Formats: sequence, structure tokens, C-alpha cells
Amino acid sequence: EIHTVQLPKLPSGLLGLQPMLVKYGVSTITHSDPVIHTDTNYLEIRFGTSQNMRFTTSLFETETQAEYSEYVFIQSEMNVITLLVCLPKTGFFTFCVHGNLLTDNSQQIPGLFNYLIHCNEMKVDAIPYPKQYGFWKEGCSMMKPLAIKPVLETTVVPFKVRIPRATIVAVVVDNDWTPLVLHPDSGVWEGDIHIEPTSQGGIKVVLVASFGDDQSKYATLLEYKL
Repeated sequence: EIHTVQLPKLPSGLLGLQPMLVKYGVSTITHSDPVIHTDTNYLEIRFGTSQNMRFTTSLFETETQAEYSEYVFIQSEMNVITLLVCLPKTGFFTFCVHGNLLTDNSQQIPGLFNYLIHCNEMKVDAIPYPKQYGFWKEGCSMMKPLAIKPVLETTVVPFKVRIPRATIVAVVVDNDWTPLVLHPDSGVWEGDIHIEPTSQGGIKVVLVASFGDDQSKYATLLEYKL
């Protein structure tokens, strides 16, 4: 038996591809229909790019306009941008994808594609993804960890990450630095990070990298809050 779902009313022209998508030579790989009905709260939405792009996104509950952008993670690889979306509840969400060229420093990030996602069922735990800073969106991808659960005992968390152009990569846990090691053949930085529980909670785990010759300057790429 088929249940018809009443879609929420949205402004005309909001959904679907936006003019700059074509101008930048971006194409949808996985989800070309702007209305997504899903029986799981986890989605991977992929776009193909013909130039080096920087993507950013916003995720809102459609009815309340409550923002849930911490439940989206951006992975950039050669000519493919993958958006991992892990919805924290069922219902309707508006998901807006923006992007510009890496060479564009104008701070203007136009809309590329807008989705309406209707999630019927929770299949996976929704743990917020780390906060992603500007440098992260310039070609980086994380193999693990995509999210870190709060720790109740001393925990070893393996890190595997790709950061093009980085000369040093480290993970900082409450001022405790652990450098990651580069495997030159794969371009992957790797290392085991020890995280101790604290009585007051609120642990921050920060991925930083140095680019170029000045190795005293570090950029923050990701920040996990436990």
C-alpha cells in the first residue's frame, strides 16, 4: 500500500540545481533528484567536479529552521566531493550545497544544489561530526575517525587522513601534541591518539597542519568536541 507524503511548501526555485552548478562544471553523481525519500538517516551525496572546488553546506529542519550543520561532513578527493549526512532525527530537512573555486578568494560561496530530504527511520546513531575549518575544505579527506564518542576510559583513537600540501600534521588533545606520520606512497597521514577522560568533560581534539616552509604556523582543520 502506498502512502502519499505531503511535502512542505518551499519557495519556488529553491530546490534543485542552481545556475552556478553548471557554470563551475559540477555534476551530481548520486542524487540528481532534489527530493530524497530515505528509510535511513545516513546518506552519502556525491558531486563530480571538473576544477578544484571548495564546498560548504547548511542543513536545517524544514519546519522549525533549526540548524543541524554539525551532522554533515565534507570529504574532498580528486574530482569528487562526498557529503556525509547523518540526520539526528526523522522528518523533513532542507540541505543546501554551496561551493566556489579554490582559486576564488572573494568569500562569495554561491548555491549549487538544494535538496529536501524526508527521513522515515533512524538506522544509525547520529554523533556530531567535527567542526570543519576552511583549510579542511581544500581537498582533504578523513578515513578515520569520522566522529569520536565521549570516552569513559583511556582510549586509543587511530587517525588516518589525507591533507594535500601539508608538511606537518598533528593532533592536539588539551595542549598535548601528537604528530602524525606521512606515508609518501599513499599520501596518508597516520597515528594513534591517546584520549584520557576528564572529570569535567568537554575534551577538544583538534587536527592541525602546517603548509609550506614556516613550520611554526599551524592551521586548524578539524575540531572534535567530546
